[in-house]
Amino acid sequence: VIVSIRAEGHTTLRAIADVLNARGIRTRRGGRWHVSTVRNLLVRLRSKGGNDIQINAKV
Repeated sequence: VIVSIRAEGHTTLRAIADVLNARGIRTRRGGRWHVSTVRNLLVRLRSKGGNDIQINAKV
């Protein structure tokens, strides 16, 4: 999901959070996306060596 959002030209953390919220994609715990939520997710994925980013979020 993040990869496709970036490909659409939304590259900042704020823009990614806004797009996720606009699409109705919720965090794992059912909340809204914030800059810090997106940042924390990307940091976790990078630390695990994740190159193919996918989000299993509630829609």
